[in-house]
Amino acid sequence: MSPELILLLMVASFFFLLAIGVPLAWSMFGIGLLFGFIEFGPAVFSLTLARFGDITGSFSLIAIPLFVFMANMLSVSGIAGELFEAVHRWMGGIRGGLAMASVVTCTVLAAMVGTGGAGIVIMGLIALPAMMALGYNKHMAMGSIVAGGSLGLMIPPSVMFILYGMFSGQSIGALFIGGIGPGLLLAALYILYIGVRSYLQPSLAPIPGEPIPVAAGAGGSSGTGSAGGGSASADDGADTHAVVEGYDDSFWDKVKLLKSLALPIALVLVVLGSIYFGIASVGEASGIGAAGAIVAAAVRGRLNLTTLKQALYGTMRTVGVVMWITLGAVTFVGVITRVGGGRVIEGWLADLPFGPWGVLITIMLILLLLGMVIDVIGLVVLTVPIFAPIVAGLGFDPLWFGILFNMNLQLAFLSPPFGYGMFYLKSVAPSDVTTADLYRSVFPFLLLQLLALAIVMAFPDIVRWLPAQMG
Repeated sequence: MSPELILLLMVASFFFLLAIGVPLAWSMFGIGLLFGFIEFGPAVFSLTLARFGDITGSFSLIAIPLFVFMANMLSVSGIAGELFEAVHRWMGGIRGGLAMASVVTCTVLAAMVGTGGAGIVIMGLIALPAMMALGYNKHMAMGSIVAGGSLGLMIPPSVMFILYGMFSGQSIGALFIGGIGPGLLLAALYILYIGVRSYLQPSLAPIPGEPIPVAAGAGGSSGTGSAGGGSASADDGADTHAVVEGYDDSFWDKVKLLKSLALPIALVLVVLGSIYFGIASVGEASGIGAAGAIVAAAVRGRLNLTTLKQALYGTMRTVGVVMWITLGAVTFVGVITRVGGGRVIEGWLADLPFGPWGVLITIMLILLLLGMVIDVIGLVVLTVPIFAPIVAGLGFDPLWFGILFNMNLQLAFLSPPFGYGMFYLKSVAPSDVTTADLYRSVFPFLLLQLLALAIVMAFPDIVRWLPAQMG
């Protein structure tokens, strides 16, 4: 068979298996072995094992389980709840403050957890009930959490950067540092959008001390929300509004709330600082992070057998998923590459009448479409070996493209119909939240992500400046 025919048959078979519900890893692994056996016979097995051995033999790979363990250890230590409590006490008194606090908390959590789903689930359990109790518009509340949680894909120590570096040959440390600027840009755009829209439409984001609507006939009920530091009540159904009391914390009370967060935040700064100044490699820095997370949990009195088991089991589940998808993608892409499929794709893109920038934008559109149906981990290991060499051959900065690639992963993470970020929140949201609600909640933030992508494309120094200063 010709390379073109094999490529088309493999891609068609891949999407067919996904459509009938076959897991991503098994789809790629099975198709790769089948077509590889047709083309190369039993040699496909030794070829697959050799390629997988090259991946698993990389020292950089140790960073994935160690950073994931660091994230799980900090998570089960109760740090996320105290972090949100501290941030919302500082910001909750302004209009839209709780949604902004969710984004800020997710930004800090992103530097601790390295994935998108963990931040969304944590904030869905902590921040979403607080915003609902205060009377926030549910689309504003859910959108801020999903978009904020997606920053875990961009802000180091993102697992996506580790995988991208392994499959592209780029410096993982440089990718980490290069992702800081775009990650903070995205967080700033989210916060600015929430603040402006809350100012223009005050009903979307009430502030403590302001009447909020309550359901008619809710007489005799009352509730206490951690968002407001007070209670909301309706009297015998006669009043259709309730008041959530304002914050009465002094400045020093708020400062005291930050004290318990000093150690985990210092740990993140040490990990990233050791990479930035060239003191440690990414693999070595991940070991520092894992050990530091255990120390942080012990200092806070949260280190015991139960939390340690939870952190270890959570780490094994995540790493197991990553490795099975990696094995499947290595098999699938390896066969495509061996039969010349990579050259076919490169030829198709080179024949486009758009020039290098047109090819780059076409690749991003392909990533966006694939991201609607493929998990972000699978998207990295499936497409990076094909697209990264093509982009480098067009003369673009490989580091800059790596950041743009990850920004596309964020778009894919939120994009309907199968944006995984929405389903993470759905798993912990109230039962009356529909899929249509989730689609509507993420739409404004998808536009903001596109705006940030355009800004980074127009101003590459947002990515390049910090890595250029690294030790």
